[in-house]
Amino acid sequence: MAFYGPSITVIGGGAAAACLVATLEHRTRTVQPGALRVIKARGETWRGVAFPSDGPMMLANVPVQDMSLAADDPEHLPRWLRARGYGDRLDDRPETWYPPRALIGEYITHTADMAMERLAERGWLVEIVYDRVASIDDAWTTRLALRTELGRSIPADHAVLCVGAAESTDPYSLGNPPHYIAEPYPLQVSARPVPAEDRIGVLGSGLTAVDVVVALHAQGHRGPITLVSRNGVLPAVRQPKTEATASALTIDRLERLAGPGESFGLDQLIALVGEELAAHGHHLSEVEKELDLAEPPAERLSRHLDGSGGALPLLQKLIPEMGQDAWFLLRERDKRHVLDYYGRALFSLCCPMPPENAAMVLEKLHSSQLAVLAGVKDASAASDGTFILKIGKTTVTVDWLVNAIGLKRGRIPTGAQPLAQSLLDGQGARAHPLGGFSVERTTSRLLTPRGPNPRLHALGDITVGAYLFTFGVPVLVMRADRIIRDIYRNDHVSA
Repeated sequence: MAFYGPSITVIGGGAAAACLVATLEHRTRTVQPGALRVIKARGETWRGVAFPSDGPMMLANVPVQDMSLAADDPEHLPRWLRARGYGDRLDDRPETWYPPRALIGEYITHTADMAMERLAERGWLVEIVYDRVASIDDAWTTRLALRTELGRSIPADHAVLCVGAAESTDPYSLGNPPHYIAEPYPLQVSARPVPAEDRIGVLGSGLTAVDVVVALHAQGHRGPITLVSRNGVLPAVRQPKTEATASALTIDRLERLAGPGESFGLDQLIALVGEELAAHGHHLSEVEKELDLAEPPAERLSRHLDGSGGALPLLQKLIPEMGQDAWFLLRERDKRHVLDYYGRALFSLCCPMPPENAAMVLEKLHSSQLAVLAGVKDASAASDGTFILKIGKTTVTVDWLVNAIGLKRGRIPTGAQPLAQSLLDGQGARAHPLGGFSVERTTSRLLTPRGPNPRLHALGDITVGAYLFTFGVPVLVMRADRIIRDIYRNDHVSA
């Protein structure tokens, strides 16, 4: 069979790859068939680390209407859910439903599998290759040659790096003592052996730490739980979706502000944000309040749950939509300043927890079963099997310790490091100073010393630094759509 469309290779098989495959099928229904290869290590396909086959208590932190894998069809996921008996839940205020992540993982898997089947039915060559790409020979104007760890040589017109997030780290070099849970997922397994009255310590206070608390709550844990981190900041609470649209903080205004130099300063961005807030009856002081890390966790959660979030609903809408381009165009030194001084608060606002989880966490804070402590300095294993947490000048002793610090932003996964190094050594990619690879803003093409490479794109955590948010279904679908459009707009493959 002759293939007249491009041959596209997806490197990786997690949620980012699933979004790309689904978008490819969605956008190519009227074009000539090509070839699609997905190269991944063995193991579960499409779910990635974000949507494991975990218990029903682990909720997505985005409402169901914003989780569709079809770029311009927000009802794609609701239709899938209705077909599986969730119609009643959708009819009852769907904007407030945060489905279990395992269910979203099932949807992602089914959608990607069906996309592969439909492409094959339309005449595409479709296959999954269980291997790892070790290097890419980049001829730039002809074809790519992908070489794998098992010795395969795979030609491709285009390749998209979807290599996923790096593994969790062991920040205090604890090793593997009996009661140390270095990797909490799947939570329904890791939380099971913990006796109900034992003292639990959790390293971190972000979404993963909240997941640990949720899992312990689901198992009826009665003992004290202590979250420790540098800042002691919990995720914000997801606010009701606002229908407000940007009038000042728009792509056009951002590009004009950046000008020929394609960058602007933090002071200019703050002024533009202030203009946007004022257009909706808000003030910059409301943002300053949300960035205040000194507010006690219980007070902050209470304020968010009772609707006293002020500009928070608007911020949670605009930052993922416009914040990506704003971040990309912000001067590099200002990016470092933002991350150093406001990074934790910023991610707290824009990676919030579902209200249901927030209410449970708040109840445990009020009952004193849960404590959130800032200023962690060290964690060590004691000779009696317990753990000593050093927080400022005090210490806390716990029976079990869970590492919920999360995935290390900016690190390349171990399995993808040979590929990443080969691209850097061969000038097929350029490292971003804040981690990951540098990419072109509008297309996600890899940037090289010669300019944007029309044959190599990147999606997901490997673009951290260039983009502020590299995860979450809405962001992945938006970026995947731009990549597929760019491939077909700039494909140079001759028939």
